[in-house]
Amino acid sequence: MKSGKKKDATPRPSVAIVGGGLAGLAAAEALSRSGMLVTLFESRRYLGGRAGSFRDENTGQLFDHCQHVAMGCCTNFLDFCEQTGVAKLFRCDRKLRFIDAKGKVYPFAPIESLPAPLHLAPAFWRQSYLTMSERIGIGTALRRMAKLTDQQAEHLLVGPWLREQKQSSGVISRFWEIILVSALGDSIEKTSLAAARKVMIDGFLAHHHSADVHVPSAPLGEIYEEGIARCLFDRGVRIEMESPVDEVFRKSVGGGFSVSVKDEETLQFDNVVLAIPGRRVKAVLAPRLFEKVPDLARVDQFNHAPITGVHLWYPEPITDLPHAVLLDRTSQWIFAHGETKSPHDGQTPAYYYQVVISASHNLPSGDHAAIIATVTKELAELWPAAATPLFARVITQRAAVFSAAPGLEDIRPPQATPITGLFLAGDWTKTGWPATMEGAIRSGRLAAEALCRRYGRNEQLVTPELSHSWLCRKLFY
Repeated sequence: MKSGKKKDATPRPSVAIVGGGLAGLAAAEALSRSGMLVTLFESRRYLGGRAGSFRDENTGQLFDHCQHVAMGCCTNFLDFCEQTGVAKLFRCDRKLRFIDAKGKVYPFAPIESLPAPLHLAPAFWRQSYLTMSERIGIGTALRRMAKLTDQQAEHLLVGPWLREQKQSSGVISRFWEIILVSALGDSIEKTSLAAARKVMIDGFLAHHHSADVHVPSAPLGEIYEEGIARCLFDRGVRIEMESPVDEVFRKSVGGGFSVSVKDEETLQFDNVVLAIPGRRVKAVLAPRLFEKVPDLARVDQFNHAPITGVHLWYPEPITDLPHAVLLDRTSQWIFAHGETKSPHDGQTPAYYYQVVISASHNLPSGDHAAIIATVTKELAELWPAAATPLFARVITQRAAVFSAAPGLEDIRPPQATPITGLFLAGDWTKTGWPATMEGAIRSGRLAAEALCRRYGRNEQLVTPELSHSWLCRKLFY
């Protein structure tokens, strides 16, 4: 996609953004507001990276690889959607629904008239699948969690810490895991208490709208290609699809950067933002440059976790719930996507659902039939019509998220590097957030801020987080 703007007569700093995932798109959007001359290179045919879509061969329809949602605490992601004109393609739900093994639905919604964190207290007390003493124990653990220092929390594992707080195995599996595994994408036996605190305090308790759930009402691929890309195009950003960058190098110290694009000529830029997974940076950045960024040598210490999406198409609706959290099952979340066409023939009307299983290490690798059988059996226990789908598909992203392990914050690199004009972006960089869409957007904006500072411009491109309520500060800090 070529730029829709005419060239400015005044020379502007040029920027090559390598990678069209959320981090790269966020950097492009922020820099386009800052007057930079931006070119974005994406190696694949679609934007969005891991938070992307695929096009079904039979129907031609777009379907997301895995369901993604944002929460109200994701201030930068939500602002990015506003800036690019796609906020209208997300619906905001303030009510969650938990379904136990017997099929009973427990609504979880805030009370507007109460200050945070008390706005969630009535909803919490209605979760009667937990005993009264268990709920009191959870409240005590949350308060202790909030009072830990960052340094203390960063170097503790969630699972052992919860057991030290006398949290039973039932409470851990039915409360802590169901929230934290979905939010962090990995087992609580592998993730840091600091990451868990980010989810529980900032993501639920700190503000009236922290726990709002923003669900895309269109495939993410459509949102990127027809919404975000169009906005960037109108702002003068040049987007080069199917343009893998082979190498980024410098011909002279202090000069600009050469960007070698496969099957094309080498292009020159004043600045480069590498918005690609950390494990790919070494393959793209010239060895002499890579050696000058010591933080990059530690990227191979990152571990990753898989997320599995089970896509199901039925002849009739199986439930009227838009989404629900499933307790005591392999299946963790179910999302309803309405009427579409079944991929098995591209013609039969069908109702599309997606089941999400985070930290899916223990699912039978490659045995899609077994995974589908497990999921449909679990759903049929709640909704008998779910036993026999018209069509089913399993998609697992093996490195969907980085594991927020204890001590990881110590090795996440900042967006600015020791090399003038070279910047990093990606949820794996130092953002203060775990591997989320919010973290990716923040990284792109932080990279853009660092780039602007190179030219003496202290621009505020990162949206502040939601402020903690006065009562939250008094209770927890």
